Amino acid sequence: MTFKSIEEFKNHILTKSEPAIRIAQDKITMIINHFLTQFYNEYDPTVYVRTEQLLRSLTKKRVVSTPNGWKAEVYFDIDALDYHIHTMKVKDKIYTYEDKNGWSNEQILDNTMTGSLPHGGAAGGTAIWNESVKALNFDAVDILKGELIKAGIPIK
Repeated sequence: MTFKSIEEFKNHILTKSEPAIRIAQDKITMIINHFLTQFYNEYDPTVYVRTEQLLRSLTKKRVVSTPNGWKAEVYFDIDALDYHIHTMKVKDKIYTYEDKNGWSNEQILDNTMTGSLPHGGAAGGTAIWNESVKALNFDAVDILKGELIKAGIPIK
């Protein structure tokens, strides 16, 4: 393929790379979700009722154009968390109460991401972010490179 200008070449690369970035973002989200799901599957609470806020807070933003390419984000949305209301289960009865002195959403998110927060106050759990980053440090570049090559952008 021959291009008449650098601008034409840049537009070609940007057009081809956008779907590849979206697919790579999906794959990265799946890797993080794997460790998030693993965290949830490690413990079945008997005293409290799970709200699954953390599970639903994993967010994948729409891929957006930037002056030099594309931007894709995957993150945990702290605004989707509210751990001040607790639901407890005692002898098949459900009780809800507000905890004004407990950990902040930031503390809970930080501790679940690093494995510092035990499930139910007793058992340890998967360090969601730490484990995801280990896997992504190994795979993220290959994921992106593979998707760009599939899109027709020759990368070595």
